[in-house]
Amino acid sequence: MLTIILLWPHIGYSAVPPLGYDAKFHDPYFRQVWLVFQHERLQPYHQRLMNQDTDAFLSKVLSSASHYNLSPDLVLAVVHVESRFDRFAISRAGAIGLMQVMPFWRKEIGSQEDNLLDDSTNLMFGCAVLRHYLDKESGNLDRALARYNGSLGSSDYPRLVYQWWSSYSFY
Repeated sequence: MLTIILLWPHIGYSAVPPLGYDAKFHDPYFRQVWLVFQHERLQPYHQRLMNQDTDAFLSKVLSSASHYNLSPDLVLAVVHVESRFDRFAISRAGAIGLMQVMPFWRKEIGSQEDNLLDDSTNLMFGCAVLRHYLDKESGNLDRALARYNGSLGSSDYPRLVYQWWSSYSFY
């Protein structure tokens, strides 16, 4: 399990939840407890998820996070900050869906036919992009998040993601 130390400007050095996908999620009991824990936290966003089964949505998060070795709690935090769980969100810059994926990524890592408004597709693309930036930044999450948001050089976006990550953290 990979645990990182980050400099949070408002608190100083602090341990954060594991960045990578935790093997505990392969334990059916742990997974079920996590689903119940997160299900409660997502209740205020049920309408934005278009009344789909919250557990089905969380399973998609787990699948995408696992595939790209990311913490599912981190993925939830990014979704929260990017779209507030509005699967049909489109930004002024043209970013689409839950994780606000820019359409040019379809050409880079998928195909033009990929539907970024589809939850599974959007989560997989968003996790792939975040993993790409983590690898590009040698695991520096501050810089990877800033790149993801297009705000490299600013700590505002990473700080906001960390706040929500601590809210969704199951550890």
